Amino acid sequence: MAFPSDADLWSASIYFSLVTLTPLGYGDILPVSAVARISAGFEAVSGVLYIAIMIGSIVGTYRQELVSGSSTKN
Repeated sequence: MAFPSDADLWSASIYFSLVTLTPLGYGDILPVSAVARISAGFEAVSGVLYIAIMIGSIVGTYRQELVSGSSTKN
């Protein structure tokens, strides 16, 4: 019985920690190679950052309108 190398275990642990922290799906399809895991991890982080930037932009615009609207009423 062959044991996986340390590099395989390391890449698998990094991949599964990223998948756990991001909402990627149900885990029915898994990347097998280290390159595929790196690509999937990059895409997961990019997706979360994209959503965070969009939400921050919307909230910032709403807050700016709220503040400027309250200053014009005075």
